[in-house]
Parts: sequence; C-alpha cells; structure tokens
Amino acid sequence: MLIGVLVLGAATLVAFGANLPNLAQQDGLVVQTGLPNLIGYIAGAGGETAGAPILYPAVLVAGVIGCTLWAARTRRWITASGCAILVLLLTLSWMLPSYVLWLLPFAALARARWLRLTAVVFGVYVFLFWMPFAPDLEHFLHLHLGATALAHQIANFQHSLEY
Repeated sequence: MLIGVLVLGAATLVAFGANLPNLAQQDGLVVQTGLPNLIGYIAGAGGETAGAPILYPAVLVAGVIGCTLWAARTRRWITASGCAILVLLLTLSWMLPSYVLWLLPFAALARARWLRLTAVVFGVYVFLFWMPFAPDLEHFLHLHLGATALAHQIANFQHSLEY
C-alpha cells in the first residue's frame, strides 16, 4: 500500500507539478462570458470586480432561501430545485458547458413551462459562447471581453496553473 501511495504521489507531482488542483485556485478563475463577468463588463468595471465574490454568493444564498420557502409553500420541490440550480449557474464565475446538465432533469420534470424555456435559453447561451466561433460572436456584438485588464490577469493566472 505504501508503494501505491508513493507511485500515485509521484504521478500526481509529474502531472500537476507543485500546483495541485484545488478549490482555492479555481476560486480565482473567471469565465469571460459568464454572467458575473458580463454584468461587470457592461457596467463599465471591465469585468467581474473585487466586490463580486461577496455579491454573487449573497445572491445565491438569497435565491436558494427563496426557492426553499417557495417549495415549502407550494410543494413543488422539483421546480424549486431547478430554480435554485438556475440561480447557482447564473452566479458562478467559473463555469463549464457541462454544468447545464445539472439543470436539465429538473427542467424536464417540472410543470413550470418558464423553467424549461429558461433552461433552453441558458443552454443556447452557453453553447454559443463556448463554441470555437465565440470570439467572432463577441466581435459581432462589440464585446471585447479578452481585452480587459481582468482578462489579462486571469489569463496569466491560468497560465501559471498550467505550467
């Protein structure tokens, strides 16, 4: 067992170097087309600002509490769960396209048509901005998300994690 632990530790060190993957490092990552970054960009702050790590978790907590109270009152826990997941996805700074899969089962099973429609719209949004032609779409929409100081800072941070 000790040999297995040593081999696994050595393989991890070779694969990841001194930067082992963890939540603290991921907490500093921001997707350029994520909603918190887009709101900061449109507001003129150049992207997700320093206050965002406080604001968006507060919005998430308030949304989950609201969904919980709504589920307790209406007994529609599937719809409320889907709504809570939607609030989570909208407040994430770092998101991958596969995260949309968290929402889809609840949207499919819920009676609320608005949740299905929102899941489709959000899925299309994520699909469009994660496609290889996303920079062309950003240029067409006159968004220059990669030219902000925050974008350069995040790119440098990601580069330091990868190499």
